[in-house]
Amino acid sequence: MLDSHPEVACGSELRLVHVFANLWRNVRDTRGAVLEEYCGVSATELKSCFAAPLEEILDRYRLSQGKTRVAEKTPANVTVFPLLHELFPSSPLIHIIRDGRDVVASLQGMPWIDERNGRPMDIVNDVAAAAHTWVDCVRAGQSMRGIPGYANYYCEIRYEALIQEPASVLRGLLGFLGLPWSDSMLEFHRNPRIFGGTEESSARQVAMPLYRSAVGRWRRDLNAEQISAVMSVAGPLLAELGYGH
Repeated sequence: MLDSHPEVACGSELRLVHVFANLWRNVRDTRGAVLEEYCGVSATELKSCFAAPLEEILDRYRLSQGKTRVAEKTPANVTVFPLLHELFPSSPLIHIIRDGRDVVASLQGMPWIDERNGRPMDIVNDVAAAAHTWVDCVRAGQSMRGIPGYANYYCEIRYEALIQEPASVLRGLLGFLGLPWSDSMLEFHRNPRIFGGTEESSARQVAMPLYRSAVGRWRRDLNAEQISAVMSVAGPLLAELGYGH
């Protein structure tokens, strides 16, 4: 939807944002003091060494699309939101939260391979592993609430609200981003897209209008044993977020 806005270029194929963020954390924590002592590289300069090239790459993508803003929407980014805030303190961070049971249901059977061992990822055939991942991702995103002034750069959106009232939710999001409303966002599925080379298994769904059948899909797709396993892991957080039975 956001990539249908005339000012925003969206992408996830590069998958570099969380890579750079994790590299920044590793170097900062393991080599920061050494680099400062022996090379005279301050913490601020070291941070710039990671922020500047990533910003350059994303800016080139933005320019190639003829847009004024760029959004990188790889789902794994939520796991490094605090690190991204360190690198880009003025950048908005958008966290879409969905019923964890539906997330688990949608993950089952995905053709995702663990590059470390060449086998399917645990989250695509183990509902408990998928539930743990959902909990970890939600908690990682919400850790931004512990940073002073977080409301200026961290925005939470409920997937279910977006499906039910897209115009209202999108207007709120655009207000947060300081962007004008565009009717094109509600017609996102009519915009031509090139899917060649994308790694997103749900990429072609953006060529479809919003559909509500994915809300509550866990009731159809998960059996009683699987639901019990998910609730044993994610039940407390589901209740905290207001997702009832």
